[in-house]
Amino acid sequence: MAASCRPSAGQDAPQTGTPQACPTSSKPFALFALYMCIFLLLFSCYAYVHQDYSGGTSVSRLDLLQALVRDGTFAIDRYHGNTSDKAKHDGHYYTDKAPGTVAAALPAFAFGTLLESPAPGASNRGFELGYGSAWLVPSWIGTAGSVGLITALGGVFFFAWLRWWMEPKYALAATLALFLGAMPFTYATMLFSHGMVAGLIAIALWAIEKSREQDARNDSGNSGFRRWVQSRRWDLLAGFCCGWVLASEFPAGLIVGGIFVWLALRDWRQAARFSLGAIPPLLLIPAYSLACFGTPWTIGYAHHSTFREMHLGLCGIGLPNAKVAWKYLVPPERGLVFWSPWFLMAAPGWLVLWRRERSLFWLTFFAPLALTVVMSGYAWDWRAGWTLGPRYLCPMLPLLALPAALGTQRFPRVGLTLAALSILLTGVGTLVNATPRYEITNPLMELHLPGLIKGELTYNLGRLCGLPGLISLAPLLAMAVVYLWLIWLAVSERKSPEDKCQQPLGQAP
Repeated sequence: MAASCRPSAGQDAPQTGTPQACPTSSKPFALFALYMCIFLLLFSCYAYVHQDYSGGTSVSRLDLLQALVRDGTFAIDRYHGNTSDKAKHDGHYYTDKAPGTVAAALPAFAFGTLLESPAPGASNRGFELGYGSAWLVPSWIGTAGSVGLITALGGVFFFAWLRWWMEPKYALAATLALFLGAMPFTYATMLFSHGMVAGLIAIALWAIEKSREQDARNDSGNSGFRRWVQSRRWDLLAGFCCGWVLASEFPAGLIVGGIFVWLALRDWRQAARFSLGAIPPLLLIPAYSLACFGTPWTIGYAHHSTFREMHLGLCGIGLPNAKVAWKYLVPPERGLVFWSPWFLMAAPGWLVLWRRERSLFWLTFFAPLALTVVMSGYAWDWRAGWTLGPRYLCPMLPLLALPAALGTQRFPRVGLTLAALSILLTGVGTLVNATPRYEITNPLMELHLPGLIKGELTYNLGRLCGLPGLISLAPLLAMAVVYLWLIWLAVSERKSPEDKCQQPLGQAP
């Protein structure tokens, strides 16, 4: 993969501008092997674990998948009793969720239904969602083959993006801290959209940077539609990914909107190409609404049938609430920096961005701030169900991770320690139980550590093979050690961000 140079720490960098192209790595196969090992590490962790069918969000999507595959309909009438997250129209029930996640999961879920062997009539018993349920196999395969797969790919592209910014070892630490030490890990093991959304945003950020590199090489003077698409494919890919983000998680529109504004202020032509790429996945929203509600000018939340609060404000979102914002960020019940303290490194990292690339500072600071402020108005259901961490904030994490990575490079001992602690905390929470009930106010002390000591874990492939308790994690740990060893061998051979092309951003020359 070709690289782009950035100014060294001793140079003055423009606030906006075009990166200079660098020579391509002389060992493309070694670089591909490195990326493949990162993907296999992440995907192995995501696919090895599967969460309980708790809460309404994942079950609502499962209901729709069951209805599509088994009944050939969008209506979830046969299954709606097992979820509170549903819409009602003309006497029929539908999932109220954005359609992008189900669209991504449908092929893998359909394949999973071919592998299940339920007892007679078991597939119709929508309330039986526990261990051994007929829904377990297709749900597991559908989740791993969609949310888990896309999240793992996002981790690879996030690492590739960070290679433009810093030494590979710090890019690797940041990638593991984000995709194994934060909510993307948790939500890649259940049929939520948030892990996939983080992965898609990471891919989009890489594609935007790749487009800047291509512009710097003057590779855009082509005529003809086909050649135009070829020369502008990275902007179109970035838009497609962000369009799928919005088609999967409506609140993530604040992050997508921030990226669009950032592009528009820098180059309106790139923003136009980005918008063009977003159109195909965005069409999923009106298509689903037309199929279910008879009009493309509505969404499922407008027809929500369970909680009357959803019809107040903007689909349940009211005025900003400082207490809720605090609960999102700090306390052990859902706090972001409690479960992923590595993001504290964003504070010194923003100082680096302020000096080196001002436009990215504004994006990575204000887009997460806007999402936190707006979603704090969702005060009536701020916990967001039986979940781990503030899941409404998950779309902002790829943006927040850039300054956190730069802060880690600036203060490596502190940053690497917090990254390891984040992986430990989020890993324990995800492997034991990522669906703590509302009555649990300190899940780590009340649920996860006791469960870890007793060997009471969520579903994993080791358990399916008959391994008891903590021993069921042994295959996963063995695979992780092997992949980490191979990754470290590859990373340790690379001294600088792009084969000594430049001094790492944020380091003294």
